Amino acid sequence: MKTQKPSTAEPLDYTDWLGRASKVEVSLLLFLETCAVDKGGKIVTTHMNAEDMEIAKRWNEEGFVSFGRIASEDISQYGSHWCNLSETAWKSVGAARRARAMRQWGARKYTTTEEKRERPNVKSSDER
Repeated sequence: MKTQKPSTAEPLDYTDWLGRASKVEVSLLLFLETCAVDKGGKIVTTHMNAEDMEIAKRWNEEGFVSFGRIASEDISQYGSHWCNLSETAWKSVGAARRARAMRQWGARKYTTTEEKRERPNVKSSDER
């Protein structure tokens, strides 16, 4: 099995990338990370639209995410394309996941037991 050669492209600073990335780009990177982690890099492209495909191709040219078609004899219902994230992409997606988790934490609709103990007179979120 061939391995993908490391990119010679100038790596982007992941914090800079996250600040400049569009919502579509962040969403696509999260999707590709899930494919890399859960599917061995296989991508079912029915979950991607034309814009996603163009971004993935651009990222491949830039060396941010390696992306391409799987050899015809290996294409299946589980994927027709593959991806492999660069070190910068892994750091970027980590920053994106952390930012999402922080937004979700701030918007939660429950009270922890520690918070309830600290403020016993505050109604729980179910009582609000």
